[in-house]
This record gives sequence, C-alpha cells and structure tokens, in this order.
Amino acid sequence: MKIPQPAPLGRRHFLRQAFALSGTAAVAAFLNACGQGAATTPTSAAPSAAPSTAPTAATNAAPSVAPTVSAATRAATAAGATGAAATRPATGAATGAAAPRPAAGPAPAGVLNFAKPGKVRTKDPQKYYGLNEFVLHRNIFEPLVDLDQKGKIYGVLAESWQPSADGKVWTFKLRQGVRFHDGTPFDAESVKATIGRAKGNPLSGLAFVFKDFEDEPVRVVDPYTVELRTKIPIAPLLNNIVVVYMVPPKAGANKDMTYEEGIGTGPFRITDFNIDQQYVLEANTDYWQPGLPKIGKVVYKPILDQSSLVAALRANQADLIEGITEENVQAIKNDPNFQIIRSELWQTDFLTLNGETHPHLGKPEVRRAFNYALDRDVIANDILSGNAKPLASYPPRGLLGYNEKDPIKPNPYNPDQAKKELAAAGLAGGFTAELKVPNGQFTSGKEIAEYVVQELGKLGVKLTLSLQEPIAALASFNDGKYEVGYAGSIAVTGDPDRYLQERVVGDLYHTKFADEAVKQQIRDAATTIDPAKRQALYEQAASGLWQAPPFIYLHQINWNYAAGKKVKKFTWMPNRIFSFIDTELG
Repeated sequence: MKIPQPAPLGRRHFLRQAFALSGTAAVAAFLNACGQGAATTPTSAAPSAAPSTAPTAATNAAPSVAPTVSAATRAATAAGATGAAATRPATGAATGAAAPRPAAGPAPAGVLNFAKPGKVRTKDPQKYYGLNEFVLHRNIFEPLVDLDQKGKIYGVLAESWQPSADGKVWTFKLRQGVRFHDGTPFDAESVKATIGRAKGNPLSGLAFVFKDFEDEPVRVVDPYTVELRTKIPIAPLLNNIVVVYMVPPKAGANKDMTYEEGIGTGPFRITDFNIDQQYVLEANTDYWQPGLPKIGKVVYKPILDQSSLVAALRANQADLIEGITEENVQAIKNDPNFQIIRSELWQTDFLTLNGETHPHLGKPEVRRAFNYALDRDVIANDILSGNAKPLASYPPRGLLGYNEKDPIKPNPYNPDQAKKELAAAGLAGGFTAELKVPNGQFTSGKEIAEYVVQELGKLGVKLTLSLQEPIAALASFNDGKYEVGYAGSIAVTGDPDRYLQERVVGDLYHTKFADEAVKQQIRDAATTIDPAKRQALYEQAASGLWQAPPFIYLHQINWNYAAGKKVKKFTWMPNRIFSFIDTELG
C-alpha cells in the first residue's frame, strides 16, 4: 500500500525545531466555532482537489463522490437549481402506503469499531448545529438532499426539485416506498413536521435555516409533493437543508428538542447511546436502498485524547479513527497494518481582529500589514508538514466563490510591504496586543500562533500569546472580549453564505469591517439564484475584503483518518459529515 507523503519542507526546515508539532487535534468544542457554512447550490462550484477513487486496503486515494445513495442516484446532480435523482426504489400508490420492498442484496456483515475526538450530546437531529452530532445523525436519519464529495447536490429523500421563476417556492417530489425504522411511511407530513418544529424555535440549532421562510413554510401538495415557501429568494436553500434530517410526523409536536427516540429512515438504527462511552449503530435491514449498508454494526466511541486514540488503533480496539495529528500520522504511516486516509476539508483557520477593543486593529493599513507579514507556505508545509494548503481569502477551495484573481493570492507574503503599511498607519514603531488562542482546539494552533507572534514581532507588533480553555475563548470572540483571536470555520453545507453573513455582514466577531458595498454584495449573492452571477458577486466582495481584511486567513487544512487492514472502503467528506453506508470490511 502506497502512503501519501507530506510535501517537502524546502528552505524553511529550520522551523521544525522552532515549532514541534503538538499532540492535540481539533476537539469536540470546535463545533461551537463552526457555525458556518449554511448555504448555496454549489452545483456549479469548482470541484475540490480530491482524488478520484475510494480508499481501500490497497490504496489511500480518496473517492470522488460520497456513496450515500446508489451509484446511479449519485450521478444525478442539480442542473442549475433543478435536480432529479436518477433512480428510485419501487414505489407504491400516492396514498402514504409503503411499497413492496425491492429484492434484498447480501446481508450486512461485520462490526466496525470507530473512534473520534468528540462526544455526541443528543439523538435529536435538530437540537444542535454540531459536527459530532451530524456524523452520528447522518447514519440514522436522512435529508431531502445532500452533497457529494465535490460539493454537488444530489437527491436522497427527494427525487427532484424545482424553484419557481421568482425563486421563492421550491417544489420537491419525494421518494416513495421509504419507511422510518418504526415502519411509519416517509411522506409530505414528515417534511412538514421536521421543518415545523425547527422554524422560529430558539431551542433548535437549525432555526437559522428557516428564518426567511414564510409563516407556513411547507405546503403539502399531495402525499409525495411539497412546496418550501420563502419570503425572499434563497440561493443556498438546497445547501442549507443538507443537515435538516427528516423525522417522523409524530415528532413534530416535540418543540423542546427532546426527541430522543432516534427513529429515522437511514441505513442504521441506533441501539445504544451513552454520551461518555459509546453509540452503537446496527444495520437497517429494511433500508430503501437494496444492498446497503454493507456492514452489520458500528460501535462508535468518543476518545478525546490523541495518544489514547492512536493506542486504540494499535491495539485493534478501533478499526477506524479520525482527527489524528500529523505527528501521529508520521508515527504510524509506515506500519503495514495501517492505512492513512487524507481528506481536504472546506475548513480554514484564521486570525480575527477586533475593531472595538483596540485603537489600531481596525485600521485598514494594520490589517493589510498582518496579511502581508505571514508566510502561509511556512504554516502549511513546515508547521503542518504539508497537511494543509496556503489560503489568504474566503471561501476555501472547492466552494462557490473561491478565486485567485488579482489582487488575491493564496500566499501574499511580503514583509517589506507589511512594514510600509504600518508606516502608512503611523505605526512604524509597532504596537502591543493580545493574541487569544483556544488551546487544543485547532490542529497545531499553538505552534501556528507562536509563528504569528514571531513574524509580527519582526515588524514591531508585540503580541502576547494567551492560551485559554477553548469554549471560553470562542465565546469571548462572540462577546467582543478579545483583541486578536485565533479561530476557524468549516463550511458544513458546502457554501460560503452563512459564514459571510454572520462574520462579515453580521460582524459576529466585532471586527467593525465597514465597507457597505461589500456587505451588499454578500447580501445580493444570497438572493441570486444563478451560480455564475453569485460567483461574480463573491469575487467582488473578496476584492473589497482584501483592502481591509477583518480576518487573516492562514491555511486550508486536511483532515486525517487512520484505518486498520480490516477496512477495505471508506468515504470521507470535505465537511466531515460522512456516512458508513458503503463502508466495507475485509
């Protein structure tokens, strides 16, 4: 088995000594920092640079699409804003009665022991907007539509969809013959109940998805046709709903987000749920896609400590682990008993500059100086051992809106220009500020922060490094109680809209970015259905942001999985929300 090698370190090898990789990885609290990504139809987004074949025991190449539906269904992507699934299971009459089941494939077999650094807080799929929850819930429940590995929308419980001419009514044709785990048919009432319990509900982490929906958000046309009705056109509507997992109609009355029955339509049923110990998934043998899932059982254990995570893999107590540091990758990559699976995420780490609490951090010249002062190649290739790519703008690669058009560059490193910018701000002698870091929250976050302190120190900007408990540090960014902060975000829904709306338009982190033209371009992109026009608007916004960047983007990181020889196939996702539906064991 050939293991992918990290990029060579080149001329900056000396940084190995200055910044040894830490043994921590992004942990469960990262969810609170990832309230990003809620929107778009990246059906026209540029494909990510993901490899094209599924990783097996014989290869570590990554698959090109997420196998959460049959191959023919996956192949069908949205044409513009219109989508249609290529195939469907046998259907019954449009009366809500379940259709006869298609012929079953081979019985699911084998047990996969999976571990990751994060706990799942609930079985209710609409309580939290959190990555740990999404990973578990995506195996139990299903959305109307989902994303493949290249960010394309495909149908899951929806067979087709079509927006109205004004973009305010989306008509979905639902898949027939699908049943919930308790035998209840999936139909239009399920969609109505699911959206109805989240819309306008402050207890639901998904309430934001429906904030611009009509008071009656779902109109049932017939048992297998629904209309989603909005007050304004919502360009990223399809992307926003990829994490809206359908629940049975009876759950609609549960508005306090305590639906803990765990009854979905997904490929697995949950049979044990202990927040601190394990979550057990068993194959849904009545699943609507014949021949899936491939495995009979998944035992998912939360292991927060890196050394314990790798120890579990070495001891054969875990067959698949995720979120391991590059240091641990290097330690096990040459062992023939293991395979390393690398994924490119829609995730970026960045510095946020508070324009309220510091007299200088809101100045455009100072922000440009920060942007020019940091060598992203050092961060990506030396500190992160080639496990990331340089990035200095938003959105990251693979999403609608990404561009490298002048003046935007992935690595604008120019220390001489940085000095000129500070001088133009009247700060040639520098200034002082505090850099607050959620310690252990982001991969090698401490080491990257130390590099930031070192490089800005060369300009006379003296940053005091403050390592803090992650949840408290992240909350302080929202509260504006910081000066320079180290943050990160992942595009959960494969679209830039939510991030830009919250952090630029809504100024979530108190940067005081004041270019109203840029903010309007972002707003316009959110209501522009045509992907090409949205791309142009995001490019205009990125150019404006470049002139006074409220955030200093550092890199686009990869995410590492390690598996034992027993795992023959596993499909990762760039938003880290994957299903075990087609995972295969040897």
